[in-house]
Amino acid sequence: MSKIKVLPKIVMVNRPIEALGLTMKTSMKSIYKDVSNILKQYMSLKEKHGIPRQRIPWEYISLSKNFKDDKTWEYFTGHVVDKIEAIPEMFSSFEIPSRSLYACDNIYSFWIKIRLKLSNSNSYQRSIVI
Repeated sequence: MSKIKVLPKIVMVNRPIEALGLTMKTSMKSIYKDVSNILKQYMSLKEKHGIPRQRIPWEYISLSKNFKDDKTWEYFTGHVVDKIEAIPEMFSSFEIPSRSLYACDNIYSFWIKIRLKLSNSNSYQRSIVI
């Protein structure tokens, strides 16, 4: 498989972004397996329980944060919601505050999206590194 080099853009978040999904700890060694597993688990929970106040048209976020010296980090994946009110116990939440700068890849040829074969049907996905 050839590597696709997509340089992230630095973007300013103009409005807070709130999302519900799942979070896990991962590493370069296990990221491919971990992303596949968390996505399957998330989609199963979403099908059973729905996403309260999910934004329409939907927006999906994959987010990496809290990079550690041992080359591990937290990975969040989930849907953007209009407002987080009560968080169902099976989900975790994340908020990206407004007026913040982030490295963002919003191009559908990003390697994780190709590997998972996500479609671009009236949707917008972001992969964000904090």
